Amino acid sequence: MNACCLRLCGKPITEGDARVDISSNTKKMKREIIKNQSKVVWKINGICGDASFHTQCYDKLTRYLNGSGYKDDDDDDDDDEDDNEVKDEVKDEDEREEKIGQSSHKMMTRGKRNLSSKASTNGTRKKTKTPVYFSDAERDALYMAMETAEIFDSQDKIKNCAEEVAKLLKQASHACIFSGAGLSTSAGIGDYRGKKGKWTEEDTGIQQDDVGVPYEALRPTYSHEAISKLMDMGLIKYVISQNCDGLHVLSGIPLEKISELHGNIYLEYCNQCGEKFTRNFYTLDDSEETEAMLEAKKVKKGSHVEICETCENNHFTGRNCEKKECKGKLRDTIINFGDLLNEDVLQVATENSKKCDLMISIGSTMTVTPASTLAVPSRRKDHLVIVNRQRTDIDDRAFRRGQRVFGDIDPFFRILMRNILSKEGLAKWEKEIVEKKHEYDKQRASM
Repeated sequence: MNACCLRLCGKPITEGDARVDISSNTKKMKREIIKNQSKVVWKINGICGDASFHTQCYDKLTRYLNGSGYKDDDDDDDDDEDDNEVKDEVKDEDEREEKIGQSSHKMMTRGKRNLSSKASTNGTRKKTKTPVYFSDAERDALYMAMETAEIFDSQDKIKNCAEEVAKLLKQASHACIFSGAGLSTSAGIGDYRGKKGKWTEEDTGIQQDDVGVPYEALRPTYSHEAISKLMDMGLIKYVISQNCDGLHVLSGIPLEKISELHGNIYLEYCNQCGEKFTRNFYTLDDSEETEAMLEAKKVKKGSHVEICETCENNHFTGRNCEKKECKGKLRDTIINFGDLLNEDVLQVATENSKKCDLMISIGSTMTVTPASTLAVPSRRKDHLVIVNRQRTDIDDRAFRRGQRVFGDIDPFFRILMRNILSKEGLAKWEKEIVEKKHEYDKQRASM
């Protein structure tokens, strides 16, 4: 159980409470943190500071920062004690009034007027408002942290939202999934825009050791399995994914029912005949030799490496087409920054997005275009569900017509599946998930 990091609160954040987590570079705050002078009780790890807050305390913090919020007297424990003393004093005065005569009452009234400057008519002291001041260093750290704040709804709210989404799924005629990096974080893959995301830490100057799970060791999460099951049941018709980890396909999503907008690390194709080959190993060539040639922008004679004009990377894998009489070279399917999306993949995704009457966006902030445009239903009457830890630019659309859930994806899908399957059906399916793990091992190269 963690305590709220707003120094004016400090009360426990219990399991199931709504909360907000932040992280920032606190290097310039070292002195005031040591002296307990910061307004936030930062949990320090190197130059990185983490903090968690009750949702209402985080809202207070944002108001303090922009100058529209003030510290009330009762934000301090000492002031709470003062309030109790005032209440006792007023109570004693009232008891005395009942015992004294009319003439004495006039004198007491004069004294009570003086007391009323400290207490209101209900026996509590009037609150005074005091601005909360931040050092420049802490203010900068907080503003930076708030750009990537991660929000977690209460357990009760997630439960209620999952129940509503289950109803929407059963009513929809063409429900689709739009998935982003947040879907695979529980599998061991880092995200990009989270408080510990790759791009976030680059922006804040925090260097993180690039130690993750090898791609061949990755396995589908509970949510991947749930999406596959919902598709088997006919409740999900199509998946549009920004992920290239291949976990949707491994979980059982057919290639004809998914558009992997940014490619698949296990899929390569021939540059001449177009034949596709699904592998059990990581297909990209990012060897040290290749990386050295790309950095030097000079390719050795006879090498399979070609520097792409749009992304300045190499897409050729070093393998040749296996189709008889074809002499083509195999390319990876990954879309790097600068590359255009595959037209065929984008077209099918667009067609399904237009037909979609329920779009469930999971683990994406939906900021990368043109992929993000596919996550928004084209008709006003259609429903949008967003499940992730961070705010997005289209949250209002989900609040108006759909559901908006802040939090981790696996817990949401666990509750959702309880509302989709019977108790016996859920137990049977979850047992099948465990058994599938052995099959996955056979579909991935051994490490």
